[in-house]
Amino acid sequence: MRLSFSQKLWLPLILSLICLTGVSVYSAFQTRGTQLEERKENLIEATALAIRVVRSYADQAAAGQMPVAEARMQALERIRKMRYGADGYFVVFNRRDFMMNVESGFCCELLVRSW
Repeated sequence: MRLSFSQKLWLPLILSLICLTGVSVYSAFQTRGTQLEERKENLIEATALAIRVVRSYADQAAAGQMPVAEARMQALERIRKMRYGADGYFVVFNRRDFMMNVESGFCCELLVRSW
C-alpha cells in the first residue's frame, strides 16, 4: 500500500490525536475514581465526628451530669451545625428508623420523645 505525501503527513497527526484522546479518557476515569475515594473518606470521617459528639453527650447523661432530654437536644443542636463538603448535612435516625432532619426544631422534639 502506497501512501501519498499528504497522507504520510496526516497519519502521524491522526495517530497522535487518537493516543492523546485515549490517555485523556483514561486519566479522567482515574481522577473520578480518586475523587470518589476522597469523598468516601471525608464522609466516613465526618460521620465518625458526629458519632463522637453523640457519644460524648450520651456519656454525660449516663454519668448524671445532665438530663437525658437535654443531652439529646444539645447533641442534635451540635450536629445541626455540622457540615461536610460545600452542601452536605447530617440526617439522624431514631431507634424506630424514623428519619429526622436536624434542621427542623419539630424533628428535634420528635427525637426527644422517641429516644
